Amino acid sequence: DGCDRLRICVCELCSYYDILSQNLFPDYALVPDSNQKLVDNFLDGSCNVLVGERGALTQYKMFLTNRNYTGEFTMGRNLFSKEPLALVTRGDDPEWSDIVNYVLQSLFEAERQNITQLSASFINDTTFFNKGPNRMFLNAVKAVGNFGEIYERRLQHKIPREGLDFININGDTGLIYSLPFGGIETDEATVFEHGNTFKKILKRGKLLCGIPKDYEEYEIPFQQARAFKAFHKDFCKALAASVFSNDGADTIESRLELVGLFPTNQFQALSNGTVDVISGGIFSYSVDASFSLSLPTFYSTPEVGRRSMSFGLITRQDDPHWSKLAFWIVSSTFHAEENHITKANSNLMPVVTLFGPEYENMFRSVIQTVGNYDEIYRRNIESSFTPRSGTRNQLNSLPHGPQHMPLI
Repeated sequence: DGCDRLRICVCELCSYYDILSQNLFPDYALVPDSNQKLVDNFLDGSCNVLVGERGALTQYKMFLTNRNYTGEFTMGRNLFSKEPLALVTRGDDPEWSDIVNYVLQSLFEAERQNITQLSASFINDTTFFNKGPNRMFLNAVKAVGNFGEIYERRLQHKIPREGLDFININGDTGLIYSLPFGGIETDEATVFEHGNTFKKILKRGKLLCGIPKDYEEYEIPFQQARAFKAFHKDFCKALAASVFSNDGADTIESRLELVGLFPTNQFQALSNGTVDVISGGIFSYSVDASFSLSLPTFYSTPEVGRRSMSFGLITRQDDPHWSKLAFWIVSSTFHAEENHITKANSNLMPVVTLFGPEYENMFRSVIQTVGNYDEIYRRNIESSFTPRSGTRNQLNSLPHGPQHMPLI
């Protein structure tokens, strides 16, 4: 046992409350209604452990110092949850979401190029959204500096910058990062209605997935390109498995129609509904201005004079439900690898009730069909294309390496 004297103070509306409740509650927990009350309970002996993210723990330590606490206080280094913070916009205005996203991207890119608030004039004008040359990115950096300057000014003294919060410049550490799912189990009253694309696919009985016919413009040789296509086909299958999650893994092929696309017509095909999604499309901010992107599924190796390229699933912007589903299906393969879930034990994937009870096994069906990200990579391109080690296609897990990589 050894936990008889353990008393934990934790805020109720935090994700780590959910994590602790699955393992230790209710015997060892106290749930104060404010951060100040947490510290009060620690000082009066009601609890002897404070739980929070790095910023909160730093604040607790400051409160204790201000209250002249002289007893023992040790801040642990082990991480038990992920708490990525981001800018959040509504899903009904994709253009505004793109502006917000790429202003943030411009701050990353400025740091990558060592452009500061004082040298912001070196940033080129952009034709973002085809509205003619404008100084959107220049003005953003001129106003607040690059990402590193903002961090140094606002956070460094409280939460020293490390790991995930740096720019991935060298390209030799992983960028495959499993985002936390959050509350994917919900009551019947908050089930999300499927978007038009999802409904059309169900009515049609199959997913139309576009695959680039060649990668000559990216200087990928034919044999490697064939393996690359097989890799991206698996993400088509993963998406089909999520839509037709009640089908067996062996029948998903019949629910999928691959459509070969040339670079010159792929986005027209997506726009006019010839395909529901493109798998293996290259990411850039000009693409993202008109379409929605999943998490990248592959990063090319940066070469002298050339930027690393990112590839993944691309969807239309007029159906945010479908775009987000594509995003999280990719993320589910990352989650499976991080948690050692494979085709063989796909039943360990979490249940999803957000889309109704008939889709609760959505993630399980995905992993049962194609496996986790590592299985997909090794099956298709590890031997014939490029080894995974030493590239951005590694899982970014403990100890975390730099995660920010601008797409601009």
